[in-house]
Amino acid sequence: MTESLADRWIRDFEAKYPEKVEAMKTTCFSTNTSQPTRTMPSPPSVVPNSCLSPPRSDEQWKVPTATPDEKSIQNVVQSAVALRRQLGLTQSQCAHRLGISSRTWQEWEQGRRMPSGVGRALLKRWVSEQLERPENPPTNPS
Repeated sequence: MTESLADRWIRDFEAKYPEKVEAMKTTCFSTNTSQPTRTMPSPPSVVPNSCLSPPRSDEQWKVPTATPDEKSIQNVVQSAVALRRQLGLTQSQCAHRLGISSRTWQEWEQGRRMPSGVGRALLKRWVSEQLERPENPPTNPS
């Protein structure tokens, strides 16, 4: 039977560093068998207080609510959706008018994503321009 690479490495290590092997045998391994086996430490009978975290307060269990900025952009998206429906545009047509992909508009409209940066500014501008037109009176999005 040939010696495996791991066995050869262990044999070379033991020959090169006998003091480390002896220290490991006394601290980590039991010596009652021909092959060293690792002994498992016994679990503590009492869990130290440093391992326990304090119980959560009712405040920590609350689901975070939207910030005022998030609420305002949600309102802009709802207004844009209401305008799109009022104008009789499909999602694709509205996205094309804004110069964005249909998928992006769908994500915004369905609430899976919210516009940020340039998209947010673009949407706000489009909504405000549409509301300024006399043929598009403001409606309540529902």
